Amino acid sequence: MVDGVLRGFSYAAWAVPSFVLALMLQSAFNWAGSRFGFRWFELSGWPGSCIGQGGYSYVCEQTSGSLHHAVEVVRHLVVPVVALSVAFIGLHSRYLSSSLLLALNAPFTTTARAKGLPERRVVLRHALRNSLATFASALLLDFGAIFGAAMAVDWVFRLNGLGTLFIAEVAGIGSGDSPRYLNPYAIESLLTGAAALVVCSSVLAEVVVRRLDPRTRP
Repeated sequence: MVDGVLRGFSYAAWAVPSFVLALMLQSAFNWAGSRFGFRWFELSGWPGSCIGQGGYSYVCEQTSGSLHHAVEVVRHLVVPVVALSVAFIGLHSRYLSSSLLLALNAPFTTTARAKGLPERRVVLRHALRNSLATFASALLLDFGAIFGAAMAVDWVFRLNGLGTLFIAEVAGIGSGDSPRYLNPYAIESLLTGAAALVVCSSVLAEVVVRRLDPRTRP
């Protein structure tokens, strides 16, 4: 029963794109705030910021106190983090679950059980450790999709990150009243930086797999 519920959640989570979930959460929390006064989380910008023309945020209020500022940052990040992570948690939990099921039925786990090891140690020290190579490789190779989803979520919640910058440059949106036009050099720099990050994540995936799985070592 529990496995069926978790499997259904993972499929449903992966079926909804991050930017769609971000818009749904933003609308739901806005409705809850207007209907029931539910204002636990902020839904746009950063602490002390206001949304200006073109979706840019600017500082309009100074926040005082380091602890208060940290709490406000968490309040602004909770909903974007949930919107970005739910879909990928659903996908990669399936990767880990499938890999773990194979490892639990492998001969080395049968041998570990035959030696009298506790089931918890068999799962954590033997099966899970051997399953992490597949999981880590899939997670790092999926960095391009995570990066793209993060840019979309950044635009929805107006966090002034690469997503906001990229869309503003493509659309020629400025932060002031003066008109702006498409800047190909800025777009080229953004795409080159994103490509470099994806290449680095692919190289890191190879390093992690060789570290976790001795069979891949020369």
